[in-house]
Amino acid sequence: MEHQQQPQYNLSSWTTHINNPANIKQKLLKAYQDTEITKLPDTTTRNNRHGDYIEIQHTANTIKKPSQPPQKHTNLKAIHGIGPKTQEKLKKQGYHTIKHLTKHPKYQEKAKNHLKKTTEPIHAIKTLHKTLGPTCLEAIKHTHEIKNSETAIIDIETLGLKNQPVILIGIGLPQKNQLKLHQLLTPNPKQEKTILHRANQLLKNKKMYLTYNGRSFDIPYIQKRQEENEIETNNPECHIDLYHYTKKTHKLSRYTLNHVEQKLLNIKREFDIPSSRIPEYYREYHKQNNIGPLLPILTHNKQDITTLTSLYEIIRKKGC
Repeated sequence: MEHQQQPQYNLSSWTTHINNPANIKQKLLKAYQDTEITKLPDTTTRNNRHGDYIEIQHTANTIKKPSQPPQKHTNLKAIHGIGPKTQEKLKKQGYHTIKHLTKHPKYQEKAKNHLKKTTEPIHAIKTLHKTLGPTCLEAIKHTHEIKNSETAIIDIETLGLKNQPVILIGIGLPQKNQLKLHQLLTPNPKQEKTILHRANQLLKNKKMYLTYNGRSFDIPYIQKRQEENEIETNNPECHIDLYHYTKKTHKLSRYTLNHVEQKLLNIKREFDIPSSRIPEYYREYHKQNNIGPLLPILTHNKQDITTLTSLYEIIRKKGC
């Protein structure tokens, strides 16, 4: 009698059922038939006034604070009227920071005003993004001063790229020694409201978002879905989009997160499904009421968020 391997109830262990990448979905359907999603560790069914949803919690490595605070205000171009050539000339004269410019006969008042506006880290980031653009490396230097409790790392999965339900919201909340990751899953796309509402609760009072292409996709998308479902939206005071920062700091052949983590972090995902196939896998999970096809989606989302903590460290060091 053939012995059938029992499924292991661990989000990362589903790959033990896959000998090769062919027909992954069918193999997972077979391996996890009649398995309840609550068998996964730290997975619970929750409900709010909109219905039931699934919440999975993990812990991972958090964002590390630099051992030595970076030297700030070194980009003199933040002062109106100073371009690349003028900056080079000023630095040769010994004006290496904006603080030094407070003693310059021409720029001292502008420098003092700039330093006043950038005392608080959030205001500094907003000011620098406004004057130097959303990929200003000077802005990254101020992020380590933002409290963990005011920061959220966000990645979403949807059933399409336009006006389709959000099916999974990953929210990483940095703490002192670990990252607490909440994955909010709707078991039915018609109950999308449940996770949009829960996301609103988790993101309250968050002043800074950290994403990868979230400025163009994740954040506008989730806000639009919240508005359409009459749920309050969350608006951070600043947004660090590592997709645009990575394009500025590293010359790569392409900038998908999967490729970036291979080249910069030496991470190679095992049997990762591309984002384009997530709707197909989710629909199979929903149709069959079988968690098998759901596991690669959850793993994909979790890896996206944990990768951002490491990628942030690389970008931050570029700004120092």
